[in-house]
Amino acid sequence: MKSPDHADTGGHCQHSAFCTFTAFSGWYVFVFFSPYSVSGSYLGLALVLAASACAAKHLWPDLRKEPIFWVSLLLGGYILLRSIMAISQFPELDEMRNPHWRHFVIISLPIPLVMGWWLFRYPHHIKPLLIVSVIGFLVGVIYEAPTVTLREIDLSSRFAWGYHPNFLGLTAGAGMLACFSYLLMGSKKNVIEILSLTTLIILFGLMVVTSQSRSIWLALPIALAVLIYSALINRQQSRKVIFSATSGLLLLPILAMIVDHMSGDQSIIISRILSEDHTLSLLFSGELEAAASQGQSIGARIQMWMIAAEAIWERPLTGWGGGSGEILLTELPYRHFHNFYIELLTSYGVLGVGGFLTLITLMLRALFAAGRTGVITPTMRLSIFCITLFAAIVLNFEIRIGQAEGRALLLLLLSFYAFVIFSNNTPQKAKVPEPPKRSTQP
Repeated sequence: MKSPDHADTGGHCQHSAFCTFTAFSGWYVFVFFSPYSVSGSYLGLALVLAASACAAKHLWPDLRKEPIFWVSLLLGGYILLRSIMAISQFPELDEMRNPHWRHFVIISLPIPLVMGWWLFRYPHHIKPLLIVSVIGFLVGVIYEAPTVTLREIDLSSRFAWGYHPNFLGLTAGAGMLACFSYLLMGSKKNVIEILSLTTLIILFGLMVVTSQSRSIWLALPIALAVLIYSALINRQQSRKVIFSATSGLLLLPILAMIVDHMSGDQSIIISRILSEDHTLSLLFSGELEAAASQGQSIGARIQMWMIAAEAIWERPLTGWGGGSGEILLTELPYRHFHNFYIELLTSYGVLGVGGFLTLITLMLRALFAAGRTGVITPTMRLSIFCITLFAAIVLNFEIRIGQAEGRALLLLLLSFYAFVIFSNNTPQKAKVPEPPKRSTQP
């Protein structure tokens, strides 16, 4: 697809080129630094938003006709107003950092729509942006990891890669799904591409295991199963054997690495799962109070969710305000509910959850419609859907918006939904006109 540029005059053409250069400079800065630098992430977002203000003449007509824009604006306004009212009653809410009420505003306001609009206008940047995001993530490993030699790295430690384990597992799992989608569904690839994707899948698989995140271990097989099933039904029957053989060859090295990275007498996976088997047995037998009293990761979550249930029952419509764990979990060492949906319901009630569900419905409708009309490739549609499914399961046990790197990852995913929405709802002629000869693109 070629890059559109709706310039009217030569002077405006130069001005538009400068806006485009600024926007994608911000995009590349954002994806490169967001895994490990808060300042770099914010700088990238600031550049994109500044460029969007510069290009408002072209952005606004596309933005205003999208229902999701108005829904997100209303939701962001509600969250802002409810947060201000809650802080007036509970000033300590403004001191909460994970999550702060502003984090809910960031992921609800149309920032991802604005970012996705630039991808829609200049889709040839998508592939290099994804490559830069992977490079940035790997650079972050070098930046964040303990300063030891490669032979001294202890892969039985959850912090061996430097990143927070939950973020490591979420990002590596999303990367693994994206690579698998491209490898199995994309166009014909050369040897270098196949080797690169295989290497990344093995590396991401190793990171997933090292993270020791049980929510990741639960969500990733489900998303992979959906991906593989979709790949099977979308390929010709004669290619199924090739697909199966390729998948086996890819999984064998991953399994070999997992076995090699055992510690002690049992593997990390087994020891991690069995570490709270008594709590799980109590939970499955319906003894919630007893399970909660066991503490540790699962017991603490049960205890927090029981407190949340009482709080939601008391204020079901509008909730307690953003970061409500600061005032509701005062007797626990944690200040959030380790569940995005419960966090949202407790903080902003049924109204907040209804707004987010509306946004999700509009995004998924656009994704499936784009798949039917062919405005995006099957590879992109499958990758976005499987990563969404993966993240949706993980968010049952984490919140991720309270840390800058997790929030950036969610913004990136939402930006691709915005790209799909604009691609699906704008006439083809308006999407891909020839750029003016005098225009210079970044």
